[in-house]
Amino acid sequence: MKIREVRIVNDVNMLDMTLVDNVPGEAGVVVSHLGFGSARRAKMLVGDVIHYINGVKVTSHAQAFDVMRSCICRELIFSLVGSARKLEIDKTQPGKLEITLANRKKGRAGVEVEKVGVMGLAAAAGISVGDVVLSINGSLVYDHQSAIVMLDSSERFIELVVGERCDDHDDVPQFYEIDVPSGGGSAYRLWGDDSAHLTGI
Repeated sequence: MKIREVRIVNDVNMLDMTLVDNVPGEAGVVVSHLGFGSARRAKMLVGDVIHYINGVKVTSHAQAFDVMRSCICRELIFSLVGSARKLEIDKTQPGKLEITLANRKKGRAGVEVEKVGVMGLAAAAGISVGDVVLSINGSLVYDHQSAIVMLDSSERFIELVVGERCDDHDDVPQFYEIDVPSGGGSAYRLWGDDSAHLTGI
């Protein structure tokens, strides 16, 4: 499983980032909004799940900010597992999106891509079957119906944060060490495989 690390100069007031608690039974906190602060510039993405900050495991958004505010180190180190990426679709291009979405298990953020038309705009943008659409135009997605509304309401450009699905029984690292003075940690993103409630766009 890939580990992604984001390092940001320690100034909580400059992050311009909103966090929400993960769904019950799931570890970490979810990035639900990014302004134009240091978190966005450091390539943090809406939909990222923060599990450790400077080696401290976080279990709620309030605790996560407490950890950041109490840190006296030079950098805040956020460790994440997965390979989320940002994609853009231009709806003015010829063709349709040609994508089928499904809800995920346990209320996790994101919707799973069940089907992609090979000639559609989604495929041209790099979306594949099994991907998880975490956010659309900067807003977290929790079900396929809201995802459809967001996609349809976009006049031209659709900005997506997409991650790869992991099976429910994948080995998820709970902690790993990194060779830096201010500590280390690990985080992970969980993907589901719910195949119910399919819809085409």
